[in-house]
Amino acid sequence: MKLLIDSGATKSEFILLKKDTQIHHFITKGINPNYNDDQHITSVFNLFKESLQNIKIDDIIEVVYYGAGCLSDENSARIHQLMEPIFSKSNISVHSDLMAVCHALCENQPGYIAILGTGSASCYYDGEKIAERAPSLGYFLGDEGSGTYMGKKFIQQYLKNKLPKEVVDQFETQFKVTVPDVYTKVYRELNHQSFFGMIPHFLEHFLEFEEIRAIIIDSFCDFFYAQQEYYQKEHIEWNISGSIGYHFDELLRVAASKSGFLVRKIIKAPLQEIILNHQKS
Repeated sequence: MKLLIDSGATKSEFILLKKDTQIHHFITKGINPNYNDDQHITSVFNLFKESLQNIKIDDIIEVVYYGAGCLSDENSARIHQLMEPIFSKSNISVHSDLMAVCHALCENQPGYIAILGTGSASCYYDGEKIAERAPSLGYFLGDEGSGTYMGKKFIQQYLKNKLPKEVVDQFETQFKVTVPDVYTKVYRELNHQSFFGMIPHFLEHFLEFEEIRAIIIDSFCDFFYAQQEYYQKEHIEWNISGSIGYHFDELLRVAASKSGFLVRKIIKAPLQEIILNHQKS
């Protein structure tokens, strides 16, 4: 059996294959070695192990892990080390979440790749490896086009009193906040990244308001603008994965067109595409 894992900051998805047929699917909390300690990471793998029930974990021959925060050799090695005691009979390989999208959408063809989820990242894939990569600065200094970035833009407009009353009323009711509460969440609480990251789901229900559409389009335009420093944009299309890009795909294409970029395909997550590629080969 072969296990594919796709882990982002928000959730981890496990798909177990037997002769390219899916026999077990499990979703649990996310992993990012930049932010999570060893105890948290190990607990995620143990939750998967507990979900197996009648399936023996020692029968898993190969484990392929794709994860946020695994672009560095240090983080990849750390994830590998934490997996070894749990998947002791398996051949384990650890890749970045960017490589998952490369394998899902490009296979052996060159292309530009982006992840627009809770965070954001991008690279140029030459058909075999990640040949160029823009620095990923995280939610404090970068992550343009991500859910966290979009949430920050919304909060800026909220605190400047530039949003429609209906949106403000619903936001304050749903999130149980007032203006002073928001200042507290942003500047005093430790989980402000999570707070920002929850806001895009709220925005989905208010796309009829031009102010909300502008926040989303501007967030994506900021992403494309940031890429111009690192890549040539001509002739090669972008392939994009991630919940934010997927749920706001229409506005993402608007932003790409405004910015002079071409977008080929947008998917929510890469694992199903990777499985399809396995089945075709």
